[in-house]
Amino acid sequence: MSFMWHSQDMGGSSDVQNLIAGALKLSAHILADHPEELSSQLQGRLLKFDYPGLQFLRDQIMSETHWPWVVSCWPSTAAPGGSLVQVLAGHTNQIKYLAMAQNQRCLVSYSQDKTLRVWRLDTGRCEYVLRDHTDSIKSLVIAGDDRAILGSGDGAIRVFRLGATEYEAVLEGHQDAVLSLALTGDGRLVSGSGDHTLRIWRINTGLCEAVLEGHTAAVNNVVLSGDRRLVSCSDDKSLRVWQLDTGQCEQVIDGRDCSVDVLGATGQHVVSTITDSTLGVWRVDTGQRQAVLEGHTSWITAIALTEDGRVVSGSGPYDHSLRVWSLDTGECEAVLKGHTDLVTTVSTIGDGYIVSGSDDDTVRLWRLDSEQCQAVLRMHPSRISSVVMTHDGRMVSGSADGMICHWSLSTREPGRANSEHTGLISTVAIHSDGRVVTGSYDQTIRVWRLATGECEDVLEGHVAEVQVVVPLNDGRLISAGDDHEIRVWRMDGNECELVLKGHYGEVTTLVMINDSRLASGSDDKTIRVWDLETGHCESVIRGHSSDVTALTVAPDGRVLSGSDDNTIRVWQLEAQKCEAIFEGHTSRITALIMWGKDKVISSSWDGTIRIWRLDTGQCEAVLGDHAAGVNAIALTGDGRIVSGCADSKIRVWDLYTGRCRQIAVLEAAILAIAVESGPDPRIILGDALGRVHVILLQNC
Repeated sequence: MSFMWHSQDMGGSSDVQNLIAGALKLSAHILADHPEELSSQLQGRLLKFDYPGLQFLRDQIMSETHWPWVVSCWPSTAAPGGSLVQVLAGHTNQIKYLAMAQNQRCLVSYSQDKTLRVWRLDTGRCEYVLRDHTDSIKSLVIAGDDRAILGSGDGAIRVFRLGATEYEAVLEGHQDAVLSLALTGDGRLVSGSGDHTLRIWRINTGLCEAVLEGHTAAVNNVVLSGDRRLVSCSDDKSLRVWQLDTGQCEQVIDGRDCSVDVLGATGQHVVSTITDSTLGVWRVDTGQRQAVLEGHTSWITAIALTEDGRVVSGSGPYDHSLRVWSLDTGECEAVLKGHTDLVTTVSTIGDGYIVSGSDDDTVRLWRLDSEQCQAVLRMHPSRISSVVMTHDGRMVSGSADGMICHWSLSTREPGRANSEHTGLISTVAIHSDGRVVTGSYDQTIRVWRLATGECEDVLEGHVAEVQVVVPLNDGRLISAGDDHEIRVWRMDGNECELVLKGHYGEVTTLVMINDSRLASGSDDKTIRVWDLETGHCESVIRGHSSDVTALTVAPDGRVLSGSDDNTIRVWQLEAQKCEAIFEGHTSRITALIMWGKDKVISSSWDGTIRIWRLDTGQCEAVLGDHAAGVNAIALTGDGRIVSGCADSKIRVWDLYTGRCRQIAVLEAAILAIAVESGPDPRIILGDALGRVHVILLQNC
């Protein structure tokens, strides 16, 4: 890897050095486990830049990499200088809490894997891991630069000095889980518990100064209101305003319909929900309700208060919008639309910006004075569970799979070139004219120029997720999806010339039987055979006990189907007869490919690829070195098969030996694969982030 050190040959450009450093930082989480990926990572992430020094580096990589690696033909991975700064990898389950140290250098994360991790944001390095042996952490705050304070399910509050390997102190007194923590400006801590009480503690001494009693059920949330008041909400459906110095309850807000989770306060106002979809605003000093904020059509999931007297609310799955309200007038000033699922978190970042996370796996940046989304940040493979802001225009987000992403919000460009799809790519094919066709959960089909990565056309008509596309030899294209429809497109005018209807469920797979007949499989458990000239459904074939998920055609005209019932069936179409059932897979069949005249290859979510004899149904080989479910496979002309997995890896297998010849790591789960014909074929991949990758295998 000597090309790493030839910086003097790159002209000494600081821009070039910064780009290389940025590419290495973006790749750090991959290189930590796969150092052999260095060549692929650098080449792919720097492909979009034209500096002469970088061209020299690329030439060095090409000439000095002698092991199997992947060459990117399109600049499709996250590049330095974009919004994504780094991925912090280590947690193995949902991120529950993220908190920044006051000095902004350290990030503390806690996960459902019951570990607490301390990260250096400048390097992305995890410096400490503390394993939680209690009844899990229920709340987390950071005091100053060096203390994490953890509220536990066993009723204890544990103080952990960043850099230590043991707890510094344990504050005991609560008789049930500590559900909420808040820090005061004078070095005190307020805790709310399932034992119905609040407690005020001195952090330095660990002494409990006061026990605040009055709630008759669990205290779920505590927030400060100005310097001298705090507000609590409880399962007893009440809000209480407390005097911080005396511990006296000043106001009891009758909240018979109040939420026990969503709460915010300023020095003058308290905000909470009064029904699932409605917010109430109360005066702190009088307890009088000042306004009712109505407009959401689903339950309110998150709120944030701005410095200029506004509240931003996020809503559930049937609404999934954000609304900006004036606390003074109660009017809705803006409706922010863009998320496609439940909003999980909302944060303000000053200068009129807010950030939201969602179950749609994205983070969005918004301006309060505009209803336009300023940026959509995609990298997480699952729902956004936590977001925390830094003071320098950056943000950290965590998701349900344990991934943590560090973002620069000052950069609006998302750091990738072909990001037109806004949903995962479910299907990829190569058209007869050499163009790439992709179908996506964003309900569109897109046509790309293979040589340049330019998106040329968008085919719109499906009203649900597109699951499969199949090019025809006459230049037409067939697509199908979750709207139960099959569409036939004329590519020269981007027109849909025929819609085939008949399935009662999502259409998941298609295969051409001959030039005029099509077979389709659906989660209605049936296979249908269609005449493309007339649009008539010739037959409906039943036999599988679950979704039909894969189809292929044998040279003799028989159709093979794979299913969510874990079996493969061989059908004689004219007789509508099942001739054989192949059993062996233990989960959903995801793809079927004929290999020659007498063998079929199958892949499955059970993490295996199997090779079967068509005449006997015997499984000849099991390629089982996958660490996750196999989503897609494609066959090359020289007896290799490429598999794409949920673990973000592609694997290249020699079918004659059964040996895995190459593993390459990408940034997201691979869901679709297509391979060019001919020698040294380009491989087209579609991933869960909506990206199209075009790669070449080197030294494989």
